[in-house]
Amino acid sequence: MDENLFKVPEDYAMPKENAEESYTRIKKIGENVYIDQDMGGIMIVEFKDFIFVMDCPGNYFMSQSTIDAVREAIPNKTIKYVASNHTHGDHAGGARAYFHAGATLITTPAHVEFYKKLAQIKQTIRSDPFASSPKEPVIETFTDKRVITDGEQTVELHNVGPNAHSEELVMAYLPKQKILWQADIFFIPYTGNEVNAAMPITVEFAKQLKTLGINDFEQVIDAHHSRIATREEFLATLKKAGYKEF
Repeated sequence: MDENLFKVPEDYAMPKENAEESYTRIKKIGENVYIDQDMGGIMIVEFKDFIFVMDCPGNYFMSQSTIDAVREAIPNKTIKYVASNHTHGDHAGGARAYFHAGATLITTPAHVEFYKKLAQIKQTIRSDPFASSPKEPVIETFTDKRVITDGEQTVELHNVGPNAHSEELVMAYLPKQKILWQADIFFIPYTGNEVNAAMPITVEFAKQLKTLGINDFEQVIDAHHSRIATREEFLATLKKAGYKEF
């Protein structure tokens, strides 16, 4: 292909909302809550004695990169728990790095066999450190809701499947910080002021949130990029799609 296709246009400039903000990989977005900007919207939650990570995309090396960055940003605390949204590779493929680190994976019952098979893979082309020192993964399951708390910090995990994207799908909610983390059910453009009309799967998600009584959130994290939507933007996408009951 023509190399010129890959050149950044001379008149291009980063959007102001990004250019004016100094870059940090592990970005703080709330009280003891962070996102890994290099990996989209992976959420990191700091508890008194441990760390919880939401999502483990890609492969061992991508997720190990997050683990290393978290250890540097939040030293002296171990990653005790990791959860993934669902078992597509861009959300679960890096679980082996967390198995190797000794973290407990929290998932839904239908996804357990996927992670057990992932842990048993014999790599012959590009092996990872977990392959040379395999261990039985520690997996805990929940059906509808799981709460992780130390009395001060709280993360609620909800199974918001089945839907058009996955049979079972995990969403995280932080009631103290009023932060909602989700993937593949609500999308917003990475830059710009305009929001798109909500897709049918987003409307169904809004109905689920209403049923769960989760309607006071202030921020919505899209796991596929590091832009954080506001509640007003979420409502605007629903309104454009003709849904006004949230």
